Amino acid sequence: MGVMDGIIHALSIVSGLQILGDKAIVFVGLSVAGLADALANAVGFHVQEESEKFHSQAEVWKGTLLCFLATGLAFMLMAVPILILSMEMAVFLDWCISIVLFTVLGLSVDREREFGHRVKRVLEYITMGTVTALLCYWIGSMAKAIFEGHQLP
Repeated sequence: MGVMDGIIHALSIVSGLQILGDKAIVFVGLSVAGLADALANAVGFHVQEESEKFHSQAEVWKGTLLCFLATGLAFMLMAVPILILSMEMAVFLDWCISIVLFTVLGLSVDREREFGHRVKRVLEYITMGTVTALLCYWIGSMAKAIFEGHQLP
């Protein structure tokens, strides 16, 4: 799903690059990775749908476009706070946006299932996004230490 992929990637990029303290680096990282991720998701979706041979060409292209837009929108949503807020506030807001989006996705995926199951899905999505973002933060911290000549954390 393009939105989930976009949220996890964007949050991870923000978390990993914000350690450098430069909003331009974070914004460029989000922009470049966002475009690449949106295109890669769309192409992957396109190839998968064509190989299944269940959908018309028009349906495949419609899905491809929607996948590209969903992933791109997730990245843009996370990039806006970087442009207009301080780094600390932008990172905080991006985490809040991510948690809200993980919650909405988790609650909407299995709408016919009981609420308890949907809550477990929300916690699963939040956990996946958080673990990935924290690993990227750790990698960013290590890279910064290496390039600045400090000992690794």
